[in-house]
Amino acid sequence: MRRTLIPIFLLALGLYGCSGGTEAASGVATQSSTPAPTNSEATESQVASVLAEYESNWRETIDSAADCRYIWSFGGDDVTGDLEAMTCYLNEQTLVMNAQTVVRDWEDMDVPSSMDTIVRETSQVLTEIGAVDLASVCGDQEAPIESDECDAELGSLNMLYSTLESKLDAWGPYL
Repeated sequence: MRRTLIPIFLLALGLYGCSGGTEAASGVATQSSTPAPTNSEATESQVASVLAEYESNWRETIDSAADCRYIWSFGGDDVTGDLEAMTCYLNEQTLVMNAQTVVRDWEDMDVPSSMDTIVRETSQVLTEIGAVDLASVCGDQEAPIESDECDAELGSLNMLYSTLESKLDAWGPYL
């Protein structure tokens, strides 16, 4: 008899543990979880995190843009120079694509009113950067082709980089 009581006792104890214990000692039911907030507005941290993911790489690309233009114009002297040129061009193409991603992600968020201006202004420059189609204008090889159209696109990017850099600086308190 003792052998049958132990499994029954353990089963009863397990079932009691699974019940969640929603009754207080007084016998009155209590709520065991807090309700989800009804407001779907993103937090400032959530909004900033969309940009923070790319910020350091963008600054690196912006900082090296002039050197990259030099490498593309005058070429590398060896394999290392060719690799640098390819890396530069890939970084610029990546920045263009990531700019589109950030704008899309912010459009999907309910941005807090305290951040409306900074998000709108940053989105404007990112939209302009995202509109640059380097692959079709400058080619999709290791370095951009030498053409007036490509030079104009790269020049536009340089101007936009200057604006983007000041917008990134404005995000300082959030990042």
